[in-house]
Amino acid sequence: MDHRIGLLTRDGAPVYYAFADGYDAPPVEGALETVEAALGLRPVPGEDGRDGGIGSAAPAEDGAEDGADALARLHSRLRRYVARVHFPEGGHNEYEVFAPDKSKARTEVRRAFREEVPAPQYGHVAFEECRLEWIDEEDGRR
Repeated sequence: MDHRIGLLTRDGAPVYYAFADGYDAPPVEGALETVEAALGLRPVPGEDGRDGGIGSAAPAEDGAEDGADALARLHSRLRRYVARVHFPEGGHNEYEVFAPDKSKARTEVRRAFREEVPAPQYGHVAFEECRLEWIDEEDGRR
């Protein structure tokens, strides 16, 4: 069993769970097969019985692999994050990234910051010296 999968007992029955979309999203709960499919460890069968997992070698009806469906499945696991990076001397930059969880989003923000702001060895501010603020787009708050 994968280390990301946990086991609960409810009314004497085992219930497996995992945070497939990050810790700030609700966990996936159910049978082991359901949780493994949500984590991408097991292919999700489609209505026609073919493997529906990302990277499936099963061809579409026209003989070509349906890359749009695989891309849609991948993007459905990503969440939108907006971060504001405050500089120590004042001012800020905002970054919009798509990632499965906040940890990966922070990595993407750091990468975007480094592409925009030269390295500290050239006399510029380091990412660690800045304050990172996550913006909630629905109401404009953190």
